[in-house]
Amino acid sequence: MAGGGAGPGTLERHEHYLGLVERLPIPDACVVGNHDRDDAEGADAFTRVHAPANFTFASSHARFVGLPADVQAFDRAGTAERRFGEAPAA
Repeated sequence: MAGGGAGPGTLERHEHYLGLVERLPIPDACVVGNHDRDDAEGADAFTRVHAPANFTFASSHARFVGLPADVQAFDRAGTAERRFGEAPAA
């Protein structure tokens, strides 16, 4: 699922989102969208409800990679710079 479905990124909105998708007959992998960062606690809420923002998994002959819509803005701890070798934009 593309991110943003739980905007503004509060814990309550992410939990509501899970309630909507739990009945799907297929697995749901949620990635961070720009509106998931609208709330000051958005990064923490996403991680608590879903999983780490960066993830990979394989299915059959495909590999899926999940990254936040804006890695540097979402990753306030600076780990985006260490992972991707880029300095955050000033």
